[in-house]
Amino acid sequence: MRFTAIDFETANSNRNSICAVGLVIVEDGEIESITSELIQPAPLVFHPRNVALHGIAARDVCDSPTFARAWKSLRARIHGPLVTHNAAFDMSAMRQALDEAGIRHPELDFLCTLAVSKRVDPHFPRHSLDFVARKRGIVFQHHNAADDARACALVALSAAKQVGATSISELADKCGLRVGRVSPDGYVPCGVLDKFDTTPLPYPATQLVEPRMRTTRAPFPAGTKFAFTGELDSMTRTDAERAVECRGGICHQHIKQDTTILVIGDGGYVAYGLGHKSGKLKRVETLKEKGHPISVISETVFLSMLA
Repeated sequence: MRFTAIDFETANSNRNSICAVGLVIVEDGEIESITSELIQPAPLVFHPRNVALHGIAARDVCDSPTFARAWKSLRARIHGPLVTHNAAFDMSAMRQALDEAGIRHPELDFLCTLAVSKRVDPHFPRHSLDFVARKRGIVFQHHNAADDARACALVALSAAKQVGATSISELADKCGLRVGRVSPDGYVPCGVLDKFDTTPLPYPATQLVEPRMRTTRAPFPAGTKFAFTGELDSMTRTDAERAVECRGGICHQHIKQDTTILVIGDGGYVAYGLGHKSGKLKRVETLKEKGHPISVISETVFLSMLA
């Protein structure tokens, strides 16, 4: 299987405001290379909401090439069809950036792993990249262009194995999907061949593992005391607490002097890295200053502890 997974991050609500791109080259079903590049959008306008997601600010891209300057080398690195999660966004961002730069659209086929996930795992409650990746055992840093592209590549490879496909075109065919296409003559989106066909696909579903049922090993010392802050993407707060308790841990609703670990939802963890602090985080910092050893971890790290 040969393809290139791609992910774009944008500086603001305009899709042509690309500020980072991640590329993952897959050859013979294995990741061959992972690269990323910062891009200087024009105009150089970053919205705080976007910065909070990916952590890239105007100061980080001042010496980076514009998309127009970067495109030739980016295009040269793309081998085989493109694969991206939520192609409606990424392909739109690429096309609008090309238009803004006055560059002729390339001829590229592409497949959307969001559409693939909806076809092979319709029982999933949602199909965002972070949710789908975690359910397939892929740990990554969301909204990092290179890591998003890597997760997308691994989702595609995992789904191909699930349905017995050996190429991107065969994966699309087995999922009842149309391969999308970008070309100088126009744009064809990736989509379901028969949108009225709701027949379940004849492939084994990726299993959603209930945290409270997994009691085979202790991933942390018994008596470890957890607290949570922020919304979790992968499960409800109640399920997270049950996952801790069934492994011998203890959950605190509020930060106490003997709290061991504070878990932050991944969205909140990005904001935390940018200096935004909830009441619980401020309490943790106060206690740490007094010598209480409390660890602050992201939801992704917490999930790896449960694995």
